[in-house]
Amino acid sequence: MLRTTDLGRTWTVLPFPDDHIRAFLSQGNVLAAVVASGVRISVDGGVSWTLRPMTWPEGITGAAITGDRLVVSGYSTVWRWDGFAAGLPGAPSTTVTGAAGRYSL
Repeated sequence: MLRTTDLGRTWTVLPFPDDHIRAFLSQGNVLAAVVASGVRISVDGGVSWTLRPMTWPEGITGAAITGDRLVVSGYSTVWRWDGFAAGLPGAPSTTVTGAAGRYSL
C-alpha cells in the first residue's frame, strides 16, 4: 500500500499486512480496508493498523462511510459499525438480512 501527500510526486510505502483488500475507504487520517478476516483500521493515516475481526458468511459487494459509520454490504446482508473515527470500537451490527429480514440503518 502506498501513500502520497504531494499529488503523486513522491510515495511512501505503508506497513500494511499481506492481505487481499476487498474494499478500501478513507476519511481524513482514518483508513479502513475490508479484508477476508475483518476490517483493518488505521487512525493515523496508515502508519499502524488494527484488525477488527469478522467472519464474513458471504462475499463482500461494497463498503461506504456515512458520517461516523462504516457500512459493509454482502450479497444478502449489510453490516454496520458505529464510531468510525474512533477506530470502530465494538462489534458490528447486522442491519439487513435477506428478503424477509430486518431493514434498519
